[in-house]
Amino acid sequence: MITTADGPDWQRLHPRTTLAGVVLAAGALIAAGVPVAIALLIGGVAPGWVAFWVGGSVVVLTAGAAVIEIFRVRATDYRIHGDRLELRFRLIGSSIRSLPLQRIRAVDLTADVVQRRLGLSAVRFGTGDQTGTEFRLIAVATETAEDLRTAILGEVAGRAGRDRTGRLATFEPAWVRYAPVSLGTPVIGIGVFGAATQVASWFDAVPTLWRTVSGLMAAIPLPLQILILLAVALVIGVIGSVALYVESWWGYQLDRDADGTLHLQRGLLVRRSSSFQGARIRGVTLLEPLGYRRTGAAMLRVVAVGVETSQQDESKHQVSSTIVPPAPRSVATAVAEAITRTPVPAELRAHPPAAAHRRYRWSAAIFVTVLALLAVPAILLAPELWWLVGGAAVIGAPVTWFLARDAAAGLGHLIIDDRVILRSGSVFRSTEVLAHDGLLGWNLKRSPAQRRLGLCTLVATSAASPGQFRLPDVAPAQAVELQRTSGPVWDRLWERSVSG
Repeated sequence: MITTADGPDWQRLHPRTTLAGVVLAAGALIAAGVPVAIALLIGGVAPGWVAFWVGGSVVVLTAGAAVIEIFRVRATDYRIHGDRLELRFRLIGSSIRSLPLQRIRAVDLTADVVQRRLGLSAVRFGTGDQTGTEFRLIAVATETAEDLRTAILGEVAGRAGRDRTGRLATFEPAWVRYAPVSLGTPVIGIGVFGAATQVASWFDAVPTLWRTVSGLMAAIPLPLQILILLAVALVIGVIGSVALYVESWWGYQLDRDADGTLHLQRGLLVRRSSSFQGARIRGVTLLEPLGYRRTGAAMLRVVAVGVETSQQDESKHQVSSTIVPPAPRSVATAVAEAITRTPVPAELRAHPPAAAHRRYRWSAAIFVTVLALLAVPAILLAPELWWLVGGAAVIGAPVTWFLARDAAAGLGHLIIDDRVILRSGSVFRSTEVLAHDGLLGWNLKRSPAQRRLGLCTLVATSAASPGQFRLPDVAPAQAVELQRTSGPVWDRLWERSVSG
């Protein structure tokens, strides 16, 4: 950087940032225009008018995006001044935002397909807080982005493959088979239906759309129509989930340095590069949702200071913590054991029988409530809807029993050397492997029902995201044993909580 009397000179975004933004905006608008054009044609609009409105909208909006990008690139400057990262925006007025370098926990580099062709990368700075403040450079030269990461995180982040102790995992195309078993698959399918209906409503084409669908299925009974629509939504969801998986994880590589620092690269259209400093890693979380468990798959997240634990990995101010995508469980556990140097046992210490009984009671209560809600329209509106109540009872009873049994079997914990292992959940099951020295302490909670059953809930607190790790329905003796991992002071906490 050039240095002046006031410190380092301000640096601008790369000039090709405007071109990258315009090309990407045009591609997105064309992709969005296709379903709009289909909806207009179904609604009876003439092809010429469809081309005029859709094509004209793409041209006008692309031109608007170009103007916005030009102003944004010219108005944005950045620099590292002393121990702070400064971001300046000058348009009509001027504003400067400053971020201490010691607050930056991670630096994430991303590059979509257009930026990669132009040699650009976006830089996102993870601070580990929940304020929502965004520190992001929309595009700089890839070499500049790597230099920024090295300058902020230290030499360990810029080794570019030097001194790596080995590769922990590499993407296998066969892993794509796990994408459809995600719980998000039906959500994608239903979302596509909703989006198509919304687009059609913009042009008053919903009646025509429904008449077309009704005409195709006029001779089919209503229950079968519902099943057909659900099947179509499931097929769309499968296609969408596979496409998202491939885009997010194609080319995935996970490497590790001698000091424990992890380096992650992934992405087909948008290439992402992240580093997690070994000194900030406090453990891992093994995620095994129901669909993954039935197919022998699992995901892995790193528990570290300054990263995001949400599955929505495009947080504006933090970096995703997922380090192993849905993959064979053996791959996820091998990476977990390499990071924590602790085995991930299949069998943990079980919780008292009262914990299982509590889950059966809750599941039965939810089941009865759902049946009651379904019975309301059958009683008040249409008696023929009783088939829906009967079907829900026949299908829901075994499903409810299975989920309660699975939730009870999923409860467990274990202490191995300097690690604490916590496991809970059924539909969303997670196993945390946490370092003793990464825990700040334990919070103990007891509801009236837990007091009667002789149970309690422990919450481990940590500076690493998400900050809290729950272990529900443990016995008092088990709680004392777990609390002692943070020191003898927790014995007195337990005594006070029992006496209170």
